Amino acid sequence: MFLFVGTTIYGHDTDFMAELVIGDAVMISHPTTLDDETRIVRMVLSNSSISISSPFSSDLITTTPFRFVKAPKIELTEEEMQVERKQKTQVILFSSSA
Repeated sequence: MFLFVGTTIYGHDTDFMAELVIGDAVMISHPTTLDDETRIVRMVLSNSSISISSPFSSDLITTTPFRFVKAPKIELTEEEMQVERKQKTQVILFSSSA
């Protein structure tokens, strides 16, 4: 069962940390309006909760069928990869000196 409240989705027996990343999409067919709705994952908070880009048209406590769509992978240039590595190194150095 899932609980859709505002911009948070709560799951039961879910593994969001392994299944989702920022940028993935959550799609539902709304049980009342029958409209398809899509929201983007903004944060994976835990194995049982995620934050999405905006609320669905109404809060839901339901077994509404849903699916995840993986975000396309972004190809980085060599220069972008070097910048990313440098930023990660700076964060690690900052974290270890704190």
